[in-house]
Amino acid sequence: MACLRHNWSQDRWCPYCLIEKLKREIFNLKQPTLPDMERSSKGPPDEGRQLAKEGAERATEHAEKVDPGWKKEAYSVIYGIAQQNEFLNADDVWKGAKRWGLPEPPDNRAWGSIWVRAKRAGVVEKTGRFTTTKRPVAHRMDIPIYRSLIYQEK
Repeated sequence: MACLRHNWSQDRWCPYCLIEKLKREIFNLKQPTLPDMERSSKGPPDEGRQLAKEGAERATEHAEKVDPGWKKEAYSVIYGIAQQNEFLNADDVWKGAKRWGLPEPPDNRAWGSIWVRAKRAGVVEKTGRFTTTKRPVAHRMDIPIYRSLIYQEK
């Protein structure tokens, strides 16, 4: 049987599909069905979300201990950027924080709970789109693009 998936013109499996076929046969793996893929794409289970939330909160509280008032100032940065821009991302907030003299937190995950707070307060919402960060320390990671819900057009 020829592999139509990869337009393999010969009368046999393409190397990629052959390896996948053999893995399934040897390890008795089932091909993921559409419902399986949909279920797995909805994010981590509740326990994973809870652990992520707790970790971000711990990082934020640590930043607050090191620099009292950091949480409030960090939220103000996101709020200020959101007022001035229809769309924003973490790079914009990092630049704004630096421009306004907010020190970097001891752990960058401290920003996580600040973003969550801004989403819950109706300041921003995720667009479902991503961009590549320009910060070298983030290794070209994809970051979400947010829509400002408080943008004030000039």
